[in-house]
Amino acid sequence: MILKQMDAISEALNLNSNEFQWDLIEVSLSYHFGSDSEAKKELALIKKDCISIQEYSEKITKVFMSIPVIKDICQILNLYNGLNSITEIIDFAAKIKEEEINIEFYCSDYNSEVNKLSKMLKIRFAKHLDGQSKITDEVLEEILAKTTKYTLKQTREELGYPDSRTFNPWLIAFFDDKYVTCTGKTKSGKPSYKSKKRGYINFNEYLEIVSMFLLCENEDYFDIENCALEYRDRIKMHKITQKKVLKDLTKNDYKLLRERVEDILGLNNINTSHEFRNIPFRIVSIIKKEIENYNE
Repeated sequence: MILKQMDAISEALNLNSNEFQWDLIEVSLSYHFGSDSEAKKELALIKKDCISIQEYSEKITKVFMSIPVIKDICQILNLYNGLNSITEIIDFAAKIKEEEINIEFYCSDYNSEVNKLSKMLKIRFAKHLDGQSKITDEVLEEILAKTTKYTLKQTREELGYPDSRTFNPWLIAFFDDKYVTCTGKTKSGKPSYKSKKRGYINFNEYLEIVSMFLLCENEDYFDIENCALEYRDRIKMHKITQKKVLKDLTKNDYKLLRERVEDILGLNNINTSHEFRNIPFRIVSIIKKEIENYNE
């Protein structure tokens, strides 16, 4: 699994896959044995007993796959394999937190070990990227953007919007005409929309949309490791009728609700020229805070 992931990265960067994989193995062996020199000694001993390149390659791969941190990374990748969205990952992570899914790690401190190995790999892989001194998070995000594709239809359904007519106004409110444009009105007087790039978006764009709908205004990114349970509850709340949630907050005072919605949208420079339904959690969290302050 982990070597296949490296194939995807090397292909996205137009690199030699074998060279990229060998860097991963070599750095991991240096990490495992304590230094480059110790790793080279181990490789020399393995090579001495091999009668062919294939046998040498197979034995090195076996040693690589036996490294505790690599075994842990592989089992995590295998568990997450098939999860194609943020909401699926959040639900899965929440189950791990609640110990519905139990993972027995080979490392005594998995997070620490992964961080150490990651730093070593970023330095080594930098030589493939036009002489950059390190691989930045932006570079890794760009790799994901190139290798992972989504659609607006898939994203809105994941967020609980079965009808594009209730989803598109919010896309325009948050992002102007970046993803969809309003082309006018139908014969029945309802707004008509057209998606850009035939509705296809990359990973960064997908993450931008989902974050805008599900995160609070003071949250910059998904902290799944620490907040998986909170996010799962948030997604459940997001998929029910948000106006009902807000009407409960205002004790069924619909006039107050309408005033609060219009005020918050205006203060946050959100386009209010379209009819809004199924209010995103982000807006609900702002309105909830405002209403609570208003009632104090």
